[in-house]
Parts: sequence; structure tokens; C-alpha cells
Amino acid sequence: QGATADMAAGVQAQAAAQSVYSVQAIIPGRAWLRSDTGETLTVAEGDMVPSVGRVTKIDPYNGVVVLNTGTKTISLSYGNGGGN
Repeated sequence: QGATADMAAGVQAQAAAQSVYSVQAIIPGRAWLRSDTGETLTVAEGDMVPSVGRVTKIDPYNGVVVLNTGTKTISLSYGNGGGN
């Protein structure tokens, strides 16, 4: 029971530390992400997004950037801070 509570607390702390990003712009091979704090980050497939995960796909035709956190996949789109 204690280990489960510790794991849940760790997941909550990790989620709280993550910035929320949305897609600002996309071209083939590159995307510009904007954090909830206003920071802009330029990424390509394979790049690491700090405190979030690795960019696994940039789809300029659908306006989606996919990241792998190591435990789940997050899809970012225009004005979308992520999800499943």
C-alpha cells in the first residue's frame, strides 16, 4: 500500500513539473511549440522536450506533434496542450 501511494505521489509530482505545450507552427521536419509560460521551443523528430519527452512524429498536414514520455504518447496540436 505504501509503495502504491509513493508511486502515485511521484506521478503527480512529475505531471506538475511538466510544462504544457501547444503547437505554434509546423513545417515538414520542424515544429515550434509554445509553453504555458510563453517560451517558444523549436523541435525536430528525435529531439527531447524538457520535462516532457522525445518528439516521435511531426505531421504538418494534420498539425500534430507526437511525443513519447516513456510511459505514454502525447499528441500536441494547435491550441491543444496535449492528451492521449
